[in-house]
Amino acid sequence: MRRRSLIGLAIGLTLTCCLAGTSGALADDASTCAKASGDERIDACTRLILSNKPGSGGNLAWAYRNRGLGWRSKGDDDRAIADYNEAIKIDPKLALAYLNRGWSWHLKHDDDRAIADFTISIKLDPKIALAYEDRAVAYFAKRDYDRALSDSNDATRLDPNYVDPYIGRGNIYRNKRDYDRAMSEYNEALKRNPNSTAAYIGRGNINDDRRDYDRAIADYSDAIRLDPKYALAYANRGNVYNTKKDFDRALSDYNDAIRLDPNSAPPYNGRGNIYYARKDPGRALSDYNDAIRLDPNFAIAYRNRGNVYRDRQDLDRAMADFNDAIRLDPNYSAAYNSRGIVFYARKDFDRALADYNDAIRIDPKNAVAIYNRGSYYFDKQDFDRALADFNEAIRIDPQYAAAYNNRGRLYARRKDYDRAMADYDESIRLDPKDPWSRNNRGLIYRDKQDYGRALSDFDDAIGLDPKNAKAIANRGIAYQGKGDADRAVADLNEALRLDPTLGYARTALANIKPESTSSPTSPASISQPSSTQANANANVLPSPSLRRVALIISNSNYAAYGVLPNPKHDGELIASVLKGVGFQSVVVKSDLTRDQMLKALQEFAALADNADWSVVYYSGHGVAYNGINYMIPVDAKLAADRDIDIEAVDVGKFSSVMAGSSKLRLIVLDMCRSNPFVKQMRRTIASRGIGRGLAPPPEDDAGEYTAFAARDGQEALDGDGNNSPFAEALAKRLQMPNVDVRRVFDYVRDDVLKVTNRQQQPFTYGSLPPVDFFFVQR
Repeated sequence: MRRRSLIGLAIGLTLTCCLAGTSGALADDASTCAKASGDERIDACTRLILSNKPGSGGNLAWAYRNRGLGWRSKGDDDRAIADYNEAIKIDPKLALAYLNRGWSWHLKHDDDRAIADFTISIKLDPKIALAYEDRAVAYFAKRDYDRALSDSNDATRLDPNYVDPYIGRGNIYRNKRDYDRAMSEYNEALKRNPNSTAAYIGRGNINDDRRDYDRAIADYSDAIRLDPKYALAYANRGNVYNTKKDFDRALSDYNDAIRLDPNSAPPYNGRGNIYYARKDPGRALSDYNDAIRLDPNFAIAYRNRGNVYRDRQDLDRAMADFNDAIRLDPNYSAAYNSRGIVFYARKDFDRALADYNDAIRIDPKNAVAIYNRGSYYFDKQDFDRALADFNEAIRIDPQYAAAYNNRGRLYARRKDYDRAMADYDESIRLDPKDPWSRNNRGLIYRDKQDYGRALSDFDDAIGLDPKNAKAIANRGIAYQGKGDADRAVADLNEALRLDPTLGYARTALANIKPESTSSPTSPASISQPSSTQANANANVLPSPSLRRVALIISNSNYAAYGVLPNPKHDGELIASVLKGVGFQSVVVKSDLTRDQMLKALQEFAALADNADWSVVYYSGHGVAYNGINYMIPVDAKLAADRDIDIEAVDVGKFSSVMAGSSKLRLIVLDMCRSNPFVKQMRRTIASRGIGRGLAPPPEDDAGEYTAFAARDGQEALDGDGNNSPFAEALAKRLQMPNVDVRRVFDYVRDDVLKVTNRQQQPFTYGSLPPVDFFFVQR
């Protein structure tokens, strides 16, 4: 986008030279060779080249040079360079051929060759401002900001109204963190050209850096208004929406950026960040892989992919990615911090500290690295240094909940309980979903023998993280202090089951005398199956030791397209069966708007977090778009394909909602029906993928299983009765005793194939551990 300003100059020079000594058809070819682009230009220049006799000199050199511009416009820099070489061979003093070849070298990331060509171009013609500015761009790519600044200044000296040098200087000052000068340069560019999209992008970047997010969005939106096909503007606006945690809008912008420029790496990285924040590591990893494939020098994407590997405890791959990020950008503070975390997990504490120090040296305002170094000092019991780091992290980022929590731990170690309590309170206010701040505050209440408040905090911590062995043990000790030995024993046994290394829990359990418990073999906290959990079939009972929950959503009454009869009946049928086989909680929702669907998912997440099994069943309209499956709420209009991201609900949300379930996460989608929305939907770009049926889901995490009523690319049938063939088969097969879930769906597949005369084939995706999952056990 930055090379438009002087293209008119280059074409004018080219046209004059190529027309010399030509007439008739050749004159027409010369004009086309000079003015056109792409194949038209290439064909005209080729005819000129073939018609030229040896010794025709300048005209032939210009024809090769112009054909090189044609190849460049098609993105074929290798052929462009070959033609520029021929032009230079014929006329070694053709300055613009060196200039154009330099730009192709720059686009191939060979900036040393680019700079060499720009330098020759300047030597041959010191008055071409574009040559100075292009060399500035190459120096900028090599992070040689002083030389880049000097060249941009020379470009402005030669042509004060040339916009690109102002934008270039703005970019340089931004990278030097001189935001005032950067903003001034971008404003100067806009004075000279109010329609400069690159200047709006630059100014938006500064507003983003200054955390003035609304102005940043306004600037990026102006760039999009001026050029609706400007992929970078969508990507940058998506980054701001991401920062504001407006993930739906961010995702929509990243999808648009990828649609407009599928070969640009940053939008894939940004979309990966959305999936990572939504706890969808499979999709995040896929996008980071694409970003790295498109730009193997993209340090940020390596660091982000490393974070996914680290979360999966794949520390070798994580370390390799962090090393690559640092190799590509030795001044990448966040990469040093991430690598330090891996060193710490490997108990290589000296290297961890070295990386934290490097991260802070590069960016003294990296609050996360300062916090991590403080945690290192805390673990080493160097409390003075730890406190200094926690204080500094909070000064830099007053919203940093974890820093308050760890500073509270430090104050508690020093028995400064008032300050500790204040820090825990602030941490909980900033991050209500963090179990550790509640656990730690509960410890203070317990030490004060305020057992009621202590138990309340431990209950909350366990509710947020049901497998938090320390919180369960701490609650057991609180029960012990309160004199409730039965509950104390139950909690301490459960904590040791989850983490046998908890020595303090073992000690506390040993100190409880057997005679103080009412039933040593049946602790009060172990739940027993209630009579309401029994199956209607007296010979078949669900497993009483599992907590199983389900969410049923059925959308029938669509505002834009009337009633889809079966989903509501299908949802009621499946809900009835799940209740009958012993699910403790079955939430049934029907005819939901988008906002209501999101609220239902949010509410179900709390149930799923405390469950062994979670099942979601959706029946209604759906659509596959750009490889992602969406559920369509009843208030959707979907006038254009770009509305899908905003008006529909990504099926991938189910994965994050159910992530807390410990054993089985089952997603059942009965939404592959013939879709009236697709038939009337306006396509903004022909290449956008809206497929028939659904798209195959991304690779599931272990323990997640997805079932489609019809395999990807196929539509499902509603059938002739009140229920779809798939729902009828599923309801029947769910009640089979001692049949693993995988075999259940094998039976469902065979049933549906038979009843639909093989027109519809249900399909399953995902991986489960090598154990049986029975809906019903005898």
